[in-house]
Amino acid sequence: MAQFFNFKGNYVGMTDDDIRESKELYGANTYTGNDKAVKRYSVKNTLYSGAVIALLVAAVACFVCLDIAMGIAILLIDAIFVAAEIFLMREADKRFFEIRESSAITFRVIRNEKLSFVNKDELLTNDLIVIEAGERVPADAYICESRDFTVDEAVLSNSHTPVTKSVGAETGSSVNNAIVYSGTTVLTGIAICKIFAIGVDTKVYHERGEQPERHPYLSGIEATIRRILPLCYGVAGAIAVLSVLIWTFSVHSAAAGALRAISLGVCFIPTCLCSVIRIYYIKCAGELVNGKAIVRSVNDIEKLNSVNVLCVEKSGALAKNSVEIKQVFTHNEELFYNVAVLATERNTTNPSEKALLNKAVLYDENIYEVCEKNTLLERLADGDENLNGALWDLKETKLYCIKGVPEQVLPLCRIKGDELFKIQNKINEYYSQGHRVIALACTDATEGTTDSTAGFKYTFIGLCSLCEPIRESVSSAVKTCRRVGVRVMMMSDDNASVSAATGKTIGLSGSSVLTKQDIEASRDNNAALNTRADVASKLSLSDKLYMLRTMRENKDVVAVAATRADSTELLENADVAITMSQQTSGVAYEAADILMSNDNFSTIADTIAESRQTYMNVKRAVSSVISAYAALLLIHAENILGKVELMLSPSLVALLTMLVVPAAALMYLGSRCDSAAEIRTSSFVGSRRFNRSFIISTILYSLFAAVSAIVTYSFMYNSANTAFARSCALLSLSWCLAVSGIVRSMNAGAKNVLRLKPIALISLLVMLILPVLLIYIPVVNSAFCLMAIDPLAFAISAATGIVLPLVYFFVGRFIKFHRRSVLRALFSTLSFSLAALLSE
Repeated sequence: MAQFFNFKGNYVGMTDDDIRESKELYGANTYTGNDKAVKRYSVKNTLYSGAVIALLVAAVACFVCLDIAMGIAILLIDAIFVAAEIFLMREADKRFFEIRESSAITFRVIRNEKLSFVNKDELLTNDLIVIEAGERVPADAYICESRDFTVDEAVLSNSHTPVTKSVGAETGSSVNNAIVYSGTTVLTGIAICKIFAIGVDTKVYHERGEQPERHPYLSGIEATIRRILPLCYGVAGAIAVLSVLIWTFSVHSAAAGALRAISLGVCFIPTCLCSVIRIYYIKCAGELVNGKAIVRSVNDIEKLNSVNVLCVEKSGALAKNSVEIKQVFTHNEELFYNVAVLATERNTTNPSEKALLNKAVLYDENIYEVCEKNTLLERLADGDENLNGALWDLKETKLYCIKGVPEQVLPLCRIKGDELFKIQNKINEYYSQGHRVIALACTDATEGTTDSTAGFKYTFIGLCSLCEPIRESVSSAVKTCRRVGVRVMMMSDDNASVSAATGKTIGLSGSSVLTKQDIEASRDNNAALNTRADVASKLSLSDKLYMLRTMRENKDVVAVAATRADSTELLENADVAITMSQQTSGVAYEAADILMSNDNFSTIADTIAESRQTYMNVKRAVSSVISAYAALLLIHAENILGKVELMLSPSLVALLTMLVVPAAALMYLGSRCDSAAEIRTSSFVGSRRFNRSFIISTILYSLFAAVSAIVTYSFMYNSANTAFARSCALLSLSWCLAVSGIVRSMNAGAKNVLRLKPIALISLLVMLILPVLLIYIPVVNSAFCLMAIDPLAFAISAATGIVLPLVYFFVGRFIKFHRRSVLRALFSTLSFSLAALLSE
């Protein structure tokens, strides 16, 4: 017997042989027909990269030119780079898929007469699945058995009207009510279904086509660089051919021209850039996991960096998962709690009603005797959450007990003017404290109809104020969001007064509250919507979607933090969707980009700050790579047409591009140098634009490195000691790159140099020590066309490499702290100069 969840049928499910056959016939449950989509790292990406192939050609050219030592050196460098990149990228992929697997969406499947959890992508045709309220249907399936089963088929019909599903139900015009379709949401009940179509064979795929992948393998900037690389290969090839032709016809040396061409061409192929960025992303994803946040893909980190507005539900994220009764205002406390019990369903799931019942039990542990001694006739027909209650037979009379928001209850009551004034003052007092208010009333319903409360004159019983305690860390988390340039908007189910007061308690201004009336005015009259409000009060789903759409039209990048199933569509339409795994529903979990392992709002703020810091580090890494390659191009510029000896030999170019430059780029891995400062969204990564400050700093650092190497080479060069001058230039170039990296990491102050992570220290040592070893090890230096230099030359070369970035740093700091003084000095100088010119 294989029965599950009290269903009547016996369900066996597929056997192991059936599973293998289904996999071979139908494949995986994936919703893409794009077989070319990159799913994971391939060794071919490294082996067939332009720089690796170019260095192999360079090694062959060296062997042809009988420079065997240099050829061997180039081959070794090439091999070390290939081995290192394959190892690092495989480890990065391993870590990436471990993180993705930890957040995989699973469903209950019956196989071999057992119930197990299977990832959504691994569901197969003919699988028996169990789905219930709050889950999204993973594939098209026939209903085998169900109980109170309704679904939302808006993904197919654009209507949120619940559709009842059951075995043998009548077939509609476009959908079959005995079938559940992939992408629809289960609203109520539970069912056992048999899958008949998965992936690209589902109805939603045929009707809507392939949708953009929300969690791609590559981030946006990685994809952009991959598109640019073919252009780099083309430029490198053209430059190499041009250089060979020039040297062949002008100097009559095709071999020398080939070596120069390859050395120059490699400088146009930043092979390590994608790998470096990938390593930063995976490192950040791992740190987020340790910080209790899981990202579905590295692209989600990139999107999170761009966020400047965070819309967050009060319930679940900001408030504790509980409701407390704070105060009771009544003339008769016993009567108040009796009416509260009579007006409320004993098995209610509403947190506010449960808190009210618990308070009543604390007042009188035998309070439910009033229910047991009397007879319930009916519940309030409309079931409105703002006004509900029940009609009771109390033997001698019939009593209608109601409760709800004061705005609904008070107009139904007979209250004298003075008493009403006191009640309204008490309500305003509660609202100003950020508390919700429930009003209670009752009336004798022996005479008259009982199908509407409007016909009765109720007796006011009292008020109680309730609140969801705000988490202690929320205020500091709001400050963290503000520090990283993110504006927080609280979405509350309370009225405007309560929402504004709650907003003030967590650090929001609360001065501007977005209400349903504001949304309707904007939608109906095309009025401007105040999207700068930091509190939204009692908005429906359609109102929230309109607000979100307006924000995005105003160029805001919006993250939404929500847990409820009815917020799923809001999550799907956000730029970044965040949910808390401890409280979230199944559909919200599936829609989320980022999963918080706990329900603490401060974790969200820390996650945003972590993504900001990562992107500052990525910017510095990309700047390091581009400036290093630009410096090498500038150094080689004189060798295109000139007849001087090569400043950097092909083996040195290979060493710099394959080892030193990647080391310089990894220097910021794990850096926290901006953690104490305001970290704003990065336009470089967020909008994929190279902003002005990025371009200027990259150009300056490339000029520093190129000028340091060229000046040192020129100063030390004569026709008899080319290797000596080349050694000095290498030392100056490498040390300039190292000091430039330190200067970049000192963005928030010099003290951050002491906070370098182990990987940064290793990278720094590679840049500082590797050229020294190459210069002074006898057998090695000949392979790189180098030679040992004396201490004075060493000191001069090192100083030349260090001085420019250090001067740039200190001048920049001086201007930053004395900006007004510098501007006044410049203005005075220009004024005196202009006056002197006019006087002449």
